[in-house]
Amino acid sequence: MPGLRRCLLFTALVCLPAAALAEAGPAPTIARFVGTWRINFELSYLRALADEHLPQRDPATLRDYVDTMSRIIELGIGDSLITYSRGRHTKSFPFAITGEEDGKLSLIADPQGQSADWVLELTAEGYLYLRSTATQFTDFYVYERGRILRDENGLPAFLVQPPRLPGEWTPPPAAPADTAAGRPEAPRG
Repeated sequence: MPGLRRCLLFTALVCLPAAALAEAGPAPTIARFVGTWRINFELSYLRALADEHLPQRDPATLRDYVDTMSRIIELGIGDSLITYSRGRHTKSFPFAITGEEDGKLSLIADPQGQSADWVLELTAEGYLYLRSTATQFTDFYVYERGRILRDENGLPAFLVQPPRLPGEWTPPPAAPADTAAGRPEAPRG
């Protein structure tokens, strides 16, 4: 009888917790989202046109805005860190997975000094939808795997002049060169 008691105790301690874990299902994972993402212009523009909550509804203005953002925004998702690049500014912040439901992964992250809820969703075509309480009016972006084009300085190649922060010194425009002699034109006056 003592052997049976030990066997039952062993079964209760080892098998029941394993069965409970198997019943709970696999733990949520970030693996399918890991990588570098850029905004898909066409799909994001179509979603922006259909978004009734956007303050700007003019198609030409939306087209220009989404076109610019699709050339300067890059999103990197790692195992525990999200890196957001916009123009020459990059910010990285940790996240924690809070759950998964219907293929959507829920996270909590702190990109701007305040915790925010994020939801990541992959479409059957491999596009990423991202919704966050940290962003306003940008839930229409559709991301695709890939990187934005960058110049030799690491800045988005789209930018003729790097964006400036408020208060940064901006150099004066260069004086036009005299095409014949290769010298600046004499002041007119």
